[in-house]
Amino acid sequence: MKSMKTKTAYVLSNGSTLWQGEGKEAAWGGWPRFSRRVWRNLRLCVTLAALAIALTVSAAEAQTVVALTSDNPAVVVPPSVVIPVGATTMNFPISVGTVVVDQAVVITATAGGATATITLQLVAARKPTSLTCAPTTLGEGQTGACSVTLNLPAVAATPVIVASSSPALHAPAAVTVAGGSQTAAFGVLASGVLRNENATIMVMLGGTAEGAKIRLRKP
Repeated sequence: MKSMKTKTAYVLSNGSTLWQGEGKEAAWGGWPRFSRRVWRNLRLCVTLAALAIALTVSAAEAQTVVALTSDNPAVVVPPSVVIPVGATTMNFPISVGTVVVDQAVVITATAGGATATITLQLVAARKPTSLTCAPTTLGEGQTGACSVTLNLPAVAATPVIVASSSPALHAPAAVTVAGGSQTAAFGVLASGVLRNENATIMVMLGGTAEGAKIRLRKP
């Protein structure tokens, strides 16, 4: 039996999908030849919109049961799907659990001695784990430097929201963590300080926030 080619899709823990290569479907060529009473080809694809895996077979003379397995408990698939008589496609859902680290999962479809696989790369949600700023006290017109750290290196350029609790402590609206990096730096400026106060710089990503306090000193 010929070996099947595989393609890779990236699945985020929130259910969205990032793709390598072009197109919204990962498909395989070089299918093995079966008897005329079964199928002539088998194809496994991942749909971008529904995050479902479809098996495509030629019209059969009897319904066909296709066994499904996942080699990673983070992804659950039905034990099997049934291709009705005369049908060519059957979709089924996959369920992605909590993903705390990037990892791979192989989903396998088997029927009539033929096997097709697809590898999904599960991408854990990125979130800030720390924010540091120095110096921690600023006077009018003085600047400081802050650095945000994520729990894992960014898969691609990742914007992180930045906010200040005081109108006298100025910061950019966002800072971008470069792909492959885990940290990003940005500057802050004390301007328009009318009174002594404790201000806070916040960074937010994926529903998680981290903060750092800066003391503002009036002239």
